[in-house]
Amino acid sequence: MPVSKAVYSTSAKLNNQLNKAHPNLFLIIQKLRNTQAATEIRLIQYDAGGKRKTRKLKYRNIDNRLTQLKERLQKGQINVNHYTDAVSHLLKLG
Repeated sequence: MPVSKAVYSTSAKLNNQLNKAHPNLFLIIQKLRNTQAATEIRLIQYDAGGKRKTRKLKYRNIDNRLTQLKERLQKGQINVNHYTDAVSHLLKLG
């Protein structure tokens, strides 16, 4: 079964924090609790109006282009085939 990127990145992050090849279970649990607490604090800060980390320019540009393509499709300026081709090219799917 393939491992998703999210699971792999979480695993890699945890391994980097542990700094041991074979940590004991209690150390792993402690690090997971610390990570969970930090995540909960970050979410509380976001709910209170805290600023999120800005996305890279590359991804902001992709989002803007996808929005433009969607609007053009809804207005009938492009057909579905052109839309799907443009999206797949933009996301490098084909």
